[in-house]
Amino acid sequence: LSIIPKNYLKKGFYMLFDFTICIPTYNRGKRALELVDTIIPHLEENWSLLVLNNNSFDGTEFYDKIEELGREHSNLEYIKHTENCQFYGNFKSCLTKSNSKYILIVSDEDFVNFNEIKNILNILEKYPFLGACRTSIAPSENVKNPGNCVTYQDNFFKAGEDALKGFCFSNNYISGIIYNVENIKKTNIIDIFGKNILKHKAYPHLYFDLLVSSKFDVVMTSKAGILE
Repeated sequence: LSIIPKNYLKKGFYMLFDFTICIPTYNRGKRALELVDTIIPHLEENWSLLVLNNNSFDGTEFYDKIEELGREHSNLEYIKHTENCQFYGNFKSCLTKSNSKYILIVSDEDFVNFNEIKNILNILEKYPFLGACRTSIAPSENVKNPGNCVTYQDNFFKAGEDALKGFCFSNNYISGIIYNVENIKKTNIIDIFGKNILKHKAYPHLYFDLLVSSKFDVVMTSKAGILE
């Protein structure tokens, strides 16, 4: 038992961490490495970082450096797919490869707003039946023409019709959404998602949000989890 990580025993067989930042990336190795470098110093004890390389052929030297960092940091996992599984497949990997209660999806073009993310996670703990949270997106210091920035009103939507109408299709940008994977994995939602994913290749996350909202409460927050 001494070789088993403490959190493995504490959290259960599929939850090694409380929170994982997931970066699906393709052919933007330099940008992905820059993002990873900004995240590592801010990772708390029970947080992790998951980088999913969709079999990139460009910027491979930068992805190699991320892989090296993964060998140096136990809370950084780097996965390179053996084939390009397209965006929908890489998104699904965020759900199936993560080992934490919550995951945050971040585009390799954006930054994590560490000034707010812990506050957001504390808020989510108040909702035991939560499936997802859509965080606001604020501009970073250097952005000249923000195109994805948005500030939501603080809102809670009950699972079912309320969540489907109020939460789904509110935004098709993937960065900034948090999923309660611990709750989601107690259902067959990911299996259903996988069986029908080819019908929703363009916006798989919107389809997944529909599935989650049908079963779980969802929230929006005015706090910005992401910086564009």
